[in-house]
Amino acid sequence: MEELKLQVIELQKVKEQYATLEQRYDLSKINVAERTREIKGLEQRVKSLEKDLTFDKPLTEIRKILWANITQSINDVWPSIQIIFEQIDLVKAAREEVQKTRAELGNMPEEATRLIQFLNTKNKY
Repeated sequence: MEELKLQVIELQKVKEQYATLEQRYDLSKINVAERTREIKGLEQRVKSLEKDLTFDKPLTEIRKILWANITQSINDVWPSIQIIFEQIDLVKAAREEVQKTRAELGNMPEEATRLIQFLNTKNKY
């Protein structure tokens, strides 16, 4: 009878061990499923980040910013460029007038010298 009791006790221990192992196995299956879901999520995130790192999107944004800055710089400077061209045209017209006046005063060197000095003094102010 002792032997039978020992066998019953051993059977209960084995059943407890079996239940513990089964519980651990169930937990490990749950952990594996959770880890699998995490891995799939991370893989999708990696693919998304790799797509972003192809530099298509950043390069497009950089180009837009650069062209906006270039356009703004041109717009800021354009009035000055127009003024420079107007001044060049005025200088050309003044040179033509000086040449005409020199041609007209070619026979009167003293008058030409005085007129040039007069014009030079007026241009300084």
